[in-house]
Amino acid sequence: MITFAAALDEAQTWLAAAQPDWIYLQHLLATAQGARGFFVVLLTSDHDLSAAPELITILNQAPDPVPELLVKNLVMAQAMIVWHTRHADHQQAAESARVVYYCQQLLPQVRSCQLPLREMWLTLTTGSGIYNNFLQKWGYDETQKLAMQEVLQPLVIY
Repeated sequence: MITFAAALDEAQTWLAAAQPDWIYLQHLLATAQGARGFFVVLLTSDHDLSAAPELITILNQAPDPVPELLVKNLVMAQAMIVWHTRHADHQQAAESARVVYYCQQLLPQVRSCQLPLREMWLTLTTGSGIYNNFLQKWGYDETQKLAMQEVLQPLVIY
């Protein structure tokens, strides 16, 4: 079983490779910690692979929790834009905006993301649902939750 720290290292190595080993990426995404580490590295990097057909194919074949992680990364980054803007940290707000952008590019291409997108939307708009514990755990305020709704709305297919 791969640790989160090891996954971060392996994802960095994978992303830096001149010719990415797509088979290895499948292996990395097969575990929750591997997927978490991969998305942290990918979504905060300068490499926009959102149009890479190999990546989209692998993400469409990836097991849970890949779809849920993409959705959570989107809303968490959107909430962090609000946080960093409040604290006049424009550099960090821009970094969070890049994560939002990458997620917005990937999510519509990954078919299995529609259910977590809808569930996150329902939780945010009704105040209850399967992601309620997640939202409470991080202590998001109403302004952050509204920002999350705004970024989710165009992605949710009803």
